[in-house]
Amino acid sequence: MRAAERFAGLIVAVGLAIAALAGIARAEDQKTPQAVAAPATDEATGLTFPSQIGGVAQLKSMDYGRSHNRPDLGYSWSYAAPGRLSATVYVYDLGKPTVPFGATSSEVAGQFQQSLDDIYRAAKLNRYDDLQPFQGPDNCKIGPLTFRCATLSAVTAKGNNHVFTAAMVTGYRNHYLKIRIDWAQGSAESQSAKDQFLQALGAIIPPGG
Repeated sequence: MRAAERFAGLIVAVGLAIAALAGIARAEDQKTPQAVAAPATDEATGLTFPSQIGGVAQLKSMDYGRSHNRPDLGYSWSYAAPGRLSATVYVYDLGKPTVPFGATSSEVAGQFQQSLDDIYRAAKLNRYDDLQPFQGPDNCKIGPLTFRCATLSAVTAKGNNHVFTAAMVTGYRNHYLKIRIDWAQGSAESQSAKDQFLQALGAIIPPGG
C-alpha cells in the first residue's frame, strides 16, 4: 500500500474514533441533563424567594422545565442550616390550567398524599429509618395561607440522627405550593430555626388566591 493510501486510511480511522467519542459524550449529556436554576421570582404566582429566609441560606434552586423537560413540575428552592434544618419549597401546576385555592380541595388532598408517599418511598431508599407518624394530618397556618400538614418522626439512615420531617401543601394562584422540611429532634435551636423559617416564609407570601 502506498504511503498516501495508508495516510488516508489513518485519517478515516481517526475521524471514526472522534465521531464515536462525540456520540458517547452526547449520550452522557443526555443521561445527566444540565441543572438550570429557578428564577428568584415566579411570575405566575408573584412569589419571590430571596437568598435567605429567616436566617436560613438558600443552597440551590431548580427549573424543572429547563433542567428535565418537565415544565409541569415548575420550580423548587432549597434552604439549609447545617445541623438544624433543611427545607425545600416547590411551586408547580402539573400542567393544569386551574388549581383550587387553599387546603380543602380533593386536588390538594391528592398532592398532599403524594408528598407523604414520597417520604415513605425515601425511607425505602434508605434515606430514613424508623419512620413513624408524629402529628397530623391536619391543617396549619403559614402566613396568610392554610396548608394541609403532617409531621413524621424518623432517624436519618446515614447519620443516625433523630429528625422530624414534615410535608405541607396548599393551592395558591392556580398552583400547588408545597413545603418539605426536616429538622433535628430534641434541639431547641433546631426547633427555633424551623419556626423562624416558616414564619419568615409566611411573611413573604402575598395574600389572596
